[in-house]
Amino acid sequence: AEPVEPPRREAPLLAASPSPLPAGAWVIQLGAMDDETKAREILDEARQRSRGALAKASPFTEKVVRDGAVLYRARFSGFEEADSAQEACKSLKRNGFACFATRS
Repeated sequence: AEPVEPPRREAPLLAASPSPLPAGAWVIQLGAMDDETKAREILDEARQRSRGALAKASPFTEKVVRDGAVLYRARFSGFEEADSAQEACKSLKRNGFACFATRS
């Protein structure tokens, strides 16, 4: 006789929250601040000083909690590949910004 498998139950689908990330596999991060306003200000300043490197990128902040402290990551999304994200970071670093690229 074949073993009888219990009936499978479908896991309930969780409601997807809207993602701050538009299409693009890479993001760049300029820093993590303790205040969302500061994070937005650095994004605005970076866009103004980037000379077009961020023309197609979308700025956003991402709230994270680390060791009980709330931080806001200042990020740009919309980079299709590592090379374009790295180039944007190089441009920002030349203008005095800290920056790193990561997969979204």
